[in-house]
Amino acid sequence: MKLQKVNAGRRLDTGAGTMPRISNSPMLAQGINRAVDAVADFSTLYEKQQAKLMGFKAQQGFVKLGNNLNMSMLQAEQTMPSDGGKFADERLADFGEQSKKFLDTLPPAMQAAYAPKLEALRGDVAEKASRKQFARRNQFYIDGISDMADRLKNGVLQNPDSYEETESLLASSINQTGLPDWKKSEALKNVRKVLRGQALQGLALAGRVEDARTLAKQWDAEDTTIGNGSVTATELPGEAQRLLSVISAPGIEGADYNTLYGGGSFDGYGDHPRKSIPIDSGRNAGKTSSAAGRYQFLAGTWDEAAKALGLKDFSPENQDRAAWWLAQRDYKARTGGDLLADLEAGAYDKVRAGLGGSGNDTTWEGLQKISDASFANAMNAASAVGAGDGGQIVTDGVGLHKAEGAPVLADPASGMGQWGQLTEKAISAADSQKTKEGLTRFNALDLKVANGDVVSLEDINADKVMTENQKATLIRRVKADTKKQIALNATAERLKTNPESFNPFLSEDQKAIDDLYKYQTKASGGMSSSDEETRKASMAFVLSLADQQGIVPKGAIAEMRQMLVSDDASKVRNGLEIAAFIAKDHAVELKARDGGSPLAQAGREYDYYVNHLGMTPEKATARYMQRLTPEFQRERDRREKLLNGKTGYLATLGKKEVASAFGGFFGNPDVGFTEGQRLSIESDYKDAVTEHFLDTGDWELSQYLAKQDLVGPTGLYGVTEINGSKAVMRFPPEKVYAQFIAHGGSIEEVAEQAASDASEVFGTDIKREDIGFVVDSEAEAEIRAGKPKYRLVVRLKGKDGQDYIQTTPAYFQFDEKAALEKRRQNRREALKEDPQENEDDLIGREKSLDRYLDGPIALPTEAIEDLPSGPAERGASRNRHERRQKQLDRADAKRLEKEAKRLEEDEKRARLLSEYEQRRKQ
Repeated sequence: MKLQKVNAGRRLDTGAGTMPRISNSPMLAQGINRAVDAVADFSTLYEKQQAKLMGFKAQQGFVKLGNNLNMSMLQAEQTMPSDGGKFADERLADFGEQSKKFLDTLPPAMQAAYAPKLEALRGDVAEKASRKQFARRNQFYIDGISDMADRLKNGVLQNPDSYEETESLLASSINQTGLPDWKKSEALKNVRKVLRGQALQGLALAGRVEDARTLAKQWDAEDTTIGNGSVTATELPGEAQRLLSVISAPGIEGADYNTLYGGGSFDGYGDHPRKSIPIDSGRNAGKTSSAAGRYQFLAGTWDEAAKALGLKDFSPENQDRAAWWLAQRDYKARTGGDLLADLEAGAYDKVRAGLGGSGNDTTWEGLQKISDASFANAMNAASAVGAGDGGQIVTDGVGLHKAEGAPVLADPASGMGQWGQLTEKAISAADSQKTKEGLTRFNALDLKVANGDVVSLEDINADKVMTENQKATLIRRVKADTKKQIALNATAERLKTNPESFNPFLSEDQKAIDDLYKYQTKASGGMSSSDEETRKASMAFVLSLADQQGIVPKGAIAEMRQMLVSDDASKVRNGLEIAAFIAKDHAVELKARDGGSPLAQAGREYDYYVNHLGMTPEKATARYMQRLTPEFQRERDRREKLLNGKTGYLATLGKKEVASAFGGFFGNPDVGFTEGQRLSIESDYKDAVTEHFLDTGDWELSQYLAKQDLVGPTGLYGVTEINGSKAVMRFPPEKVYAQFIAHGGSIEEVAEQAASDASEVFGTDIKREDIGFVVDSEAEAEIRAGKPKYRLVVRLKGKDGQDYIQTTPAYFQFDEKAALEKRRQNRREALKEDPQENEDDLIGREKSLDRYLDGPIALPTEAIEDLPSGPAERGASRNRHERRQKQLDRADAKRLEKEAKRLEEDEKRARLLSEYEQRRKQ
């Protein structure tokens, strides 16, 4: 029914007929009209509220869109290629996807209203992404140029005459980069400063003093040339022209009429270019600057000057006029004085302070960075050559774009440029070296030492041409090289004669193995070599070190990581095969070193694909490389949807599926399994499966890896017998101290030390069976960081005869050295009761154990401080060291033989016991 207002005496049209005439019912008509008004008001209010709610939701969605775009850009920036790649295009594609999702949530009318906002947001994304890509690409080129300059600069030092050729080579390389022109100019200026310094020092060291001074004067003259010539607005007062010439000199603004901030250039003088360029350093880093022209006018400042003077363009003449106007205005505002009068009076210190200002309150910041004396010298020089004749002005050489580390005038009054100063310093240093022949002799001997050739200390001391400083330097290097070689030989000897003496927990032993592996593989390339035989030999060496010493060399880890990030599939395959082979039996040792855990996981993935799924090595490698691509990483959201929901992968993991994944101990009361542990394991298992699936996108692989994470050799869960009975626990000590146990230790030693510590805390004798290990959040963090500790729970008897549970106030940290010391004491006690053990054997045991506790064998003092001077003496020293080593190790041979027999018997007993248990269960 259509609502309408009525009057008394009028029929009411209902749309389906008419009601009787309301002739005598004014009050009824009035009531109907009020009802109509109320319904209309409510309808209008409802529509407004709905529109307001929709607008609020749309605004929330727009804000969320912006936040999501920022977050995805930050994440993508972490994996941006070093040359920038297609970062900006990818970000715009991401914007297109996310903005479409946002628009789909809006009604058509509101989509049109948000179109301008989305266009503006797209512009912001494009600008920000382009800036990041541009910065990353530029840094890529700059780093490459810096590396090349570092490689070539020593050649210029040794042969100063090669300076021009080297500079030309670098200039050609810079021009071939994708840097913008102003960045190329800046890079060339910076490398030129480095090479010039090396050339001047090389000339001075070679005794070519006059050549160095002549070249320095030439370069100082080039550095101090004023801009591109004279001031263009010749109607300005002479003092004004001289001031503007000084301001535009390299030491202050160092700009030309078409120069942008940062060193770039622009075309045409129709107007100020008004380009915003990022500021990379200084107190305004992160902001942008529109500075342009010979006097680096900001766009706003130029507009003020143009309005005041009626200037129509940005021509050189108008730039001069505006600069003089700006100088007078700011000078009067800061000092209250007349700039022209003070210039004519020679009050240059006052002028520099008035125009330089302080902090951000400045007209030309470059004036803050030079001294009053330098500014006065520059003004006097400009006056001497006359304004407008293109003369030369000497300043401090400190500008906004000065290369870091470039020399600066220490005494501007001397009139000597930066290269002149550097030359005089180099000459002074060269004077301390007697002759050019001394330097040649020093370089020749130094090269022999670097190549590992024998250099006699007697020959060095008897030399007549080298200075005492040069001799001392060579002697230090010879001793350092000999000490290093002795240490390497000692490590190699230990591997042959006493491999058990290495302690995988000692940083000294880790470093010794790292150094030996680096020395052994530096020429061949180790496991990353292209030669298959070399790879196999290096891998065998690594496996031997992991098996016998419990240490995977740092160099081997670096080689594997380098192979896995290669774009060459064959190298990736080699890396995966090696990682899988090592992780199979030595996952504990691999994960104990920095960077080893990702390698262990990569090896497990490859092993799963090849040995469990039957993939070919090539297909397994391709699968691994595929998940490292940016496209695969971007599909993380899709994989997350596959996991969750009623029909998601996680919904298929019921109690039975989890129990089957964990096999033997899951739900087994014989190993102390509880309902709480079941829930904890299920939660951890699902979390691990989720994380692996998001990373790999492979559901079967994710379940396999999650199982390895929880119950594998280095997994979170396991069965412990720390108190003599079996129990399931998180971070069982048998896994946490796996390296210690694998290299001669036992879980009983850990338990005994824990019981001893608890006995001291509670003042009573506590047995092993009365203790328990608990892992709280702090202990878990320390265990993951490689510094294991536990909270001890102790069962105590009260005075009433009841058992009470107490927790130690401090964490228990197993002391491996203390355990080994106690083992030694126990053996000594056993020797006293065994008449067949003689005293020499006892001494041999103690010395061998001492070496294990103390780490690497300490070299005799004379082997370091009084190193042999010739081959014969070195050989005698090495023989003495070998005799000492044999004396220390003779007794160890007997001990090792008996230990091997004991281990063989223990293994036999364990095997028989295991067979008996299996038969009993059957």
